[in-house]
Amino acid sequence: MKVKQKVKKPTKTPKPTGPSKFGRELETHFQNAVRVAQRHGVAIVDHTDPAPGYHLTAIERGKFGEASKVREEVEEFIDAVEQGVRIMALLELGDLIGAIEGYLAKHQPDITIYDIIKMKDVTARAFTNGHRKGSPDV
Repeated sequence: MKVKQKVKKPTKTPKPTGPSKFGRELETHFQNAVRVAQRHGVAIVDHTDPAPGYHLTAIERGKFGEASKVREEVEEFIDAVEQGVRIMALLELGDLIGAIEGYLAKHQPDITIYDIIKMKDVTARAFTNGHRKGSPDV
């Protein structure tokens, strides 16, 4: 003999009546702030994304082999550092090296990342020997 279980009917949820007066005022203030910022050339970054991915800041995607990809990887590195995620920061540094190599392959095919490292070493030597003043953080 089968026992029938009672199935509860779903309760009706009240229909939203629209944003409150406060919500409409807040949205108006936000839209005005965005217009002012855009007039002054200030980028607006939405930090309210309820489901961010790896990065919390909006980062424009670059094209591999172009300077825009190098910029993207630098911005991702900075975002990872600001989040305090050291492993992700190191990963972004690896991506940055790849972006630099891609740029070199396309725009300077006779130059490698090792040539850049050699130049970095020469610059460090110049600081060490006092031939270049400023920050010796090379």
